[in-house]
This record gives sequence, C-alpha cells and structure tokens, in this order.
Amino acid sequence: GIDAYYLGYDDELGVYAQGAALEERHTFGLRWFGQRESVDWNGEVFAQIGDFGGQDIRAWSATIEAGHLFERAPMRPRLFGRASIISGDDDPLDDELNSFNPLFPRGKYFGEIGTIGPINLIDGLVGVQLEVAPGWAIDASTTAYWRESLRDGVYANNRQLLRSGAGSDARFVGYQGDIALNRNVSRTLSWSVGYSVFVGGEFIRDTGPSDPVHFFILSARLLF
Repeated sequence: GIDAYYLGYDDELGVYAQGAALEERHTFGLRWFGQRESVDWNGEVFAQIGDFGGQDIRAWSATIEAGHLFERAPMRPRLFGRASIISGDDDPLDDELNSFNPLFPRGKYFGEIGTIGPINLIDGLVGVQLEVAPGWAIDASTTAYWRESLRDGVYANNRQLLRSGAGSDARFVGYQGDIALNRNVSRTLSWSVGYSVFVGGEFIRDTGPSDPVHFFILSARLLF
C-alpha cells in the first residue's frame, strides 16, 4: 500500500544547535509498504518546511527497511536491514534551519538503548530474528551511525542536543549492538530480556567523554 499524510507542529521553544526559537513546522510524508511471499518492506520519505524564529525551515528524511523470512530453514530466520538519511543543519550562521524534526519518535527508535535520536543522521542496520523454540525468539542487530551534516551536532531521542558539531569535523558517530530474548507465554502474557551497547566513534571521542554505554532491560507485557 501507499500512505500520504501531512503533520502540523508548533513549539513555543524549539532548540537546535543553531539556537532556540518559536518553531512552526509542516511535514509532508509518503510511505510505501508491503509483503510478497517471504519478503516484506517499508519505505518513507519526508519533506519539512516552516519557520524557526524568522528563519526558513528546509529539512528532509528518507528511510527504507526490508526483511526476508526463510520459512523452511531451522529456527525460521528472518534477516532484515534498514538504511536512513536524516538532514542536519548546513550552516548554523545562515538564515535557514535544515535540522529534521522527528516530532514524536518512540522511546526505542534505534533499539532498546535509545541513545541517539533521528536528527542529522545517516544510519545502517542489519539484524536477524530466530525462533529458537516454540514461544521463544531471539532478535540481534548492529547499527552504525554517521552525521549527515558536519556543521550540525548529535541529538538525543527527545531532540535535545547531546554534542555540538563545533568540536569536530569527523562524520562517524559510533556503532551499537542489540540482542533480546523474547518469550510469548500465552496470547495475553509475554516478557523479554535485552542488552544493548553503544560504542562511540571518532566524533564522540573528539567532543567529550567516550566510554561505552551499556543498557540492560527486563520487561513484561500483559494484554487484556
């Protein structure tokens, strides 16, 4: 199928590496998704225009993800991948803001750890899902991150600026590993245990503390 949509957004105080100001943003999106036999895919493109404290907003983003399920293989592995490019600001001193606003991303947009947010980013992910036993599954993936614009910084998932781009001209931000064991006990009860690690690249080492970040999670879900 194909979806087309518009999202309007106002923020009394939007904050980016370029500064803080009243933000009015208009997002136009197009999504293409589907499944054919053992292959599934989902792609989205976004264009954003608007006003940021009297400056023009010109931002964009594109993502494609796909998977292939090997139905007859042991443990029914599903291989999947994703590639995204998300605009950052070209020049913090000009009269245009190019930093993409992801609006309301889910907390674990890039895996369980949620360290890096979808602004000024190029990312690539590869992973595998395995059904190791009836009701038991393992998900494992690795992701690499680069800055789209060397003039903009790196942001958190809540759009707060983590590291300014002023201290480094490096593009590579770092890489991340995720693994989770999922258990479906019944139609209403499931639980999972997971581990994630983020290892900073040259940009992180240039701009501040760069120790690896470790994250463990144990969660349960009850549907009723």
